[in-house]
Amino acid sequence: MLTINQDNNLVIVRFNGETRFNSEISQEVKNELNHFLEKSGILLIFDLYGIKYIDSSAFGTLISLLKTSKLNNSNLKLCNLSNEVSELLMVMQLDTVFNICTDVNACLKA
Repeated sequence: MLTINQDNNLVIVRFNGETRFNSEISQEVKNELNHFLEKSGILLIFDLYGIKYIDSSAFGTLISLLKTSKLNNSNLKLCNLSNEVSELLMVMQLDTVFNICTDVNACLKA
């Protein structure tokens, strides 16, 4: 289940109980988050706690949202990555593309 919390310009996305960020969830993420990034100055944090696998469609969604955020002077950050997801990001050389933090508090400070 996807949970989205918004407080002014801060949007935090959590994947409660999910272990896979796949095409089904990816479509929901696109539908729910695109309108947030139409405004500038948004900080969008993906709290990936519990996610063990991200498929190609989900990576595509994250990259698309990252591009949109940059175009609108917003920021997208990832946090609470499992070892499996960290390894996927490194293999795909996306660990240098995304701003990755240890947890939500670190995202807020960085």
